[in-house]
Amino acid sequence: KGDDEYDVIVKHIKAQVRKLLTSELLILRLSGGGHSQCVVCKRRGPKLVVVPTNARFNIFLDKLIILTVGARCCPGHLCNDIFLPDALDRISHSQSSSIFNRTDLMDLITQIRDMALRGSKRRIDFDTENALTSSDILNLTGLSKENFNDLCSIVQKGNLRDSRTRSVRTCIGIFLTKLKSGLSNKLLSTLFNLGKDSVRRAIASARKYLSENFVPSNLGFNHISREEVITSHTRPLAQSLFGKGMYPAIIVADGTYIYIQKCSQFKFQRKCFSMHKHRPLVKPMVFVTTSGYIISVIGPYFSDGKNNDAQIMKHIIQHDIRRI
Repeated sequence: KGDDEYDVIVKHIKAQVRKLLTSELLILRLSGGGHSQCVVCKRRGPKLVVVPTNARFNIFLDKLIILTVGARCCPGHLCNDIFLPDALDRISHSQSSSIFNRTDLMDLITQIRDMALRGSKRRIDFDTENALTSSDILNLTGLSKENFNDLCSIVQKGNLRDSRTRSVRTCIGIFLTKLKSGLSNKLLSTLFNLGKDSVRRAIASARKYLSENFVPSNLGFNHISREEVITSHTRPLAQSLFGKGMYPAIIVADGTYIYIQKCSQFKFQRKCFSMHKHRPLVKPMVFVTTSGYIISVIGPYFSDGKNNDAQIMKHIIQHDIRRI
């Protein structure tokens, strides 16, 4: 009798295990079985990092390859927690099939669901790598995709952080879109599916950070030396015409226009109305080299008759204005 009960229990357990395995197995291509080598270049080394969850999920969407949890790769293959395009092309599956258990399957389904929900709420998405093409980013921000990614990578190293409603890339994208298009915050809130106050705070945060940390290193008389202007940003024709063998620093100063809306304040309206262009504008003074490299921008100044290029230049020299 005891043996019969034991056989019944064993058969029941086997049936449950068989049912469990049948309902939970999923055959998928697998890569990254070991932790001692990079899943991309197969290099062995101590300076490997764990592949982020976003990177594992993106490679599943792009190539239908499952990277095991804890897989390692070289830090140079990642950018913003996802694989670079060349690294993505080099990843191949090491096994033709693998057992995918219920936990991993539910994690994958949850990630797909979260991405679908985020995609349904977003209209313009700067966070996803391939959500916007190069021409889209150029039309929105005025920067190429490479330059935009470089700017975001620099900003992400600073003290500007992600918030609950937007990321650093979205913050920079909103600010540049505002500068490029001049759209109101109300329209930007519709385009980015954010509240009007969130758009206002994002623009203020991006402007403050860039003004304090990025602009001084790339614009202004102190960000470049006189020797670099002469050697790297002066054309030979300009030196032959104006240098006379002394190799001076040749700079071109010219006032340009920034068109603005008509102001309701009468005094400011009169000072900003240009009789030359017959519309309201302000005039910044731009200092460039003969190769077109922008050294500094001073101003803006009013556009009335008292502020022509000569008067603006005289004011800059007399007051020794070097600020941007």
